[in-house]
Amino acid sequence: MPYSISNIQVSNGDKVVSIDWTYNNGKGQRGNNWKLQQPYGDIPLDSCTEQVLIGWLEAQFPENTTADLDRIIDEDIARRDLEASIDNYTVGNSAPTRVAEPNTGDVVDIAD
Repeated sequence: MPYSISNIQVSNGDKVVSIDWTYNNGKGQRGNNWKLQQPYGDIPLDSCTEQVLIGWLEAQFPENTTADLDRIIDEDIARRDLEASIDNYTVGNSAPTRVAEPNTGDVVDIAD
């Protein structure tokens, strides 16, 4: 199941008003809080299982939410991969020199 519920917010001790959810596609995860369109359902609170809550969530999510979350996770992975591949170099009168730690004066010999 790609969605999971970590927490719910309840009004007057009997109506679920929002859901803290996480979507995991195996490559990454995204989550947030979804405020239900109304205190949702006539199911007693003690019967609000994760499966019931996910059903409410999926019923109210906009169309293509899962595809959009997959795209966002893929974009996050690509951005992290790009950031991990970027090195800092100092520039002067000679060839650029790679900096070991950004914002420090430590310089790395290009040969390593």
